[in-house]
Amino acid sequence: MKVLERMDGMYPVVLIAPTFSDEQVLRFPFVSPAASAWIRGLVDALETFGRVDRSFWFSNESSWPRGPFLQPGMEIKSSSTGMKLVRFLNLPAIKRRSISRALERAVCAEVSREAFVFVYGQGTLSAAAVKRIGNLVQRVVVIVPDAPSNSAGLDLVKEVAKVATGGLLYLPASIGSLLEGRRCMAFHGTIPHVAEVSAPKVGTRKKLVFVGGVDKVSGSDFLVRALKRIDLSDIDVVVAGRVSDVQSAIALKEMGAQVTGFLNAAELDALCSDAYAFLNPRDPSFSASDTNFPSKLLKYMSYSRPILSTDTAGMPRDLVSVLGCSGVASPDRFADKLDGVLRQPESQWIAAATQVRKFAIEEYSVQSSARKIAKFIGVPTPCLT
Repeated sequence: MKVLERMDGMYPVVLIAPTFSDEQVLRFPFVSPAASAWIRGLVDALETFGRVDRSFWFSNESSWPRGPFLQPGMEIKSSSTGMKLVRFLNLPAIKRRSISRALERAVCAEVSREAFVFVYGQGTLSAAAVKRIGNLVQRVVVIVPDAPSNSAGLDLVKEVAKVATGGLLYLPASIGSLLEGRRCMAFHGTIPHVAEVSAPKVGTRKKLVFVGGVDKVSGSDFLVRALKRIDLSDIDVVVAGRVSDVQSAIALKEMGAQVTGFLNAAELDALCSDAYAFLNPRDPSFSASDTNFPSKLLKYMSYSRPILSTDTAGMPRDLVSVLGCSGVASPDRFADKLDGVLRQPESQWIAAATQVRKFAIEEYSVQSSARKIAKFIGVPTPCLT
């Protein structure tokens, strides 16, 4: 069945992306909570001018022989769309090609000429598949969530850029200079709701919150080194997310931090709503910090609280300026900034929180994101003017 034609000025939108709900993130261990949350924000923006009817993805489990020889497909009712996980051969040598072909076949069987297709990941489809889908629809837009770490990866991005009729949306700021002359736009994500600023509770222990997983990419070991320089006697530190860096998790617990593991949406909201400040301790010397945008910052900003962050190449410079983290690259410097936030008067706390909220609304609200995307792909949006 073809995706329906445009109705009431709303364009049909198809996603080749993991549109899993919060509950499904728990059900499928291969699903990235951060990627799923980011994509749900994208869907909110797209639904301002489009009708997101369908999404396609795949079960990214271990290759055969650890995983199944033939990965079965299935239909899933995701948070906002009907999602089809495609069937493919799960053999190491041909897995990527098999996934690309399966996704292409599934999409081409259902899209209409008026559809806009958004593909998450520059390596999800082959460039040839992107080109063939582009010949069937209005636009194909490829989302680049991580900057390439080598020349082969950069060549892949450039190859896809040539055939993506709607251009590229990229997250990490560090990739911008590599794509000069290509049709591309920095797009770091959407914040569906931004809370009002409310003064911190008087007479309660200040709670520092770190969300996103206890692993080296997120900066768990960097955080351990920084917190050793802080007096935590009247401070609560809470670290939420899946644990893969066991050594850092043990060290955090030994210094009195609470390591919660993965939290569901309600639990995470309750934790973040009670935060005095948020922590983003990505290590700037770690190569992944150059190629990745820390999307947890979007989650943090939605609560209108001060954010303590390192300065990494994947972050846009205007966000670095708003967070006041320019040049913060060592545990010592991070600890100094954190100590200053913990000691600041309430008026400064409110000023910092207000600045975060203002920036979040202006740059990452659903309306702001929708305007940027619509203008980039050439969609007239009277409702957004």
